[in-house]
Amino acid sequence: MKKIVIMLLALSMAAALAACGNAGGETAETQEETAGGQPAAEEFGPEDEYAGAWYGLVGGMEMVLDLNADGSYIITFAGGEENGSWRLSDEGIVLEADETATLTVQGEQLFWPGSNVYFNREIQAAGAYSPAELLTDVDSEVFNGYWRSRFVETAGAILTAESVNEVTDVYIEAPRAALGGPLFGDVIVDMTEENGALVYAGGDVSVTLAMQADGLMRMTLENGGEEMILYLELSAIPEESGSAE
Repeated sequence: MKKIVIMLLALSMAAALAACGNAGGETAETQEETAGGQPAAEEFGPEDEYAGAWYGLVGGMEMVLDLNADGSYIITFAGGEENGSWRLSDEGIVLEADETATLTVQGEQLFWPGSNVYFNREIQAAGAYSPAELLTDVDSEVFNGYWRSRFVETAGAILTAESVNEVTDVYIEAPRAALGGPLFGDVIVDMTEENGALVYAGGDVSVTLAMQADGLMRMTLENGGEEMILYLELSAIPEESGSAE
């Protein structure tokens, strides 16, 4: 498992460098809230409920975790394999090999906290989403509402937002927008209209929101020459969500 952990740490560091900084200069308090924002682990049942294959994505590469009914496991990642044993504990699913790791159960996902990997029962293929055409002749009012990221494009791959823990949300009352999630923490910015898009620029950071023909909103974030693109869908406003006032 040590080899797997080292590779995951390297990929996590690369991803952090690609998306370094944030649009509003988070306070230390905000950063602590963001870092601790993982959903709570849930109660889990018998071991046989978790036996079988689980799939995750790391930097656009597939990781497969096979929890065998005999208590052994195999992790397949980047052309290599790691083997060990697994068991249930009060904390979650414990993987034991040369090192020990504990995966928490969160809804229908398994989460590996130390490596920031989410595992699902279905294969999450990179590039499963193809962006639609951008719309330029739209009124700013079409942006109003609560938006939540569904896909993330980085390093040439398009991944589901949940698989890379990049669930960013935006609440818009044009021309103001409240930006949240791991990228922004919690900031409110004033945006300007440019060719049917909403644009914010501050220092080395710029955010562009544009509508697509498929109804998703495309967010392009540029920070010091690095670019990340998120595709957000209009969603119901959660009770705890604040406005853009």
